[in-house]
Amino acid sequence: MVDWQKSNTGFPQTIVLRPNGSLTIGQAAGLIGLMAVLMIGIGTGFALMGAWLVLPFSGAELLLLIWALGCSMRNSGYREVITISDDKIKIERGISYPQQRYEFFRAWARIQLSHPSVHGHLARLQVGSHGKQVEIGAFLNEEEKQVLAKELQKLLG
Repeated sequence: MVDWQKSNTGFPQTIVLRPNGSLTIGQAAGLIGLMAVLMIGIGTGFALMGAWLVLPFSGAELLLLIWALGCSMRNSGYREVITISDDKIKIERGISYPQQRYEFFRAWARIQLSHPSVHGHLARLQVGSHGKQVEIGAFLNEEEKQVLAKELQKLLG
């Protein structure tokens, strides 16, 4: 998902990229609660019929679901912030705070949208200069990458 935070009066311009996060923390907790009731209920029912081994596997399945949702929720906090000023392009990326920073001189920076040679693979959108390239928006779909590439080209002039 692309959040445009543009001003009409020049620079700096900021673009925030983030992956789609479909669940809130409350919704994830509700889903885990519902699944816990269902899994433990089904496991207990089978245990009462003599198939007691189903119960620990239901618990393991619930723990796996909790782990997977936790990973998904943590990754939905990932951000890429592209700031274009009068003379530089700054790219910051990370979860909760910038963990990586890249800077390019605006006059030398180039935007490259490379289409894959293998069918079914996604295009790569890169910003770079002087042989150094940084991929941005790896989680965006094809259409979003094309729109972002056009907007960045326009902002770079």
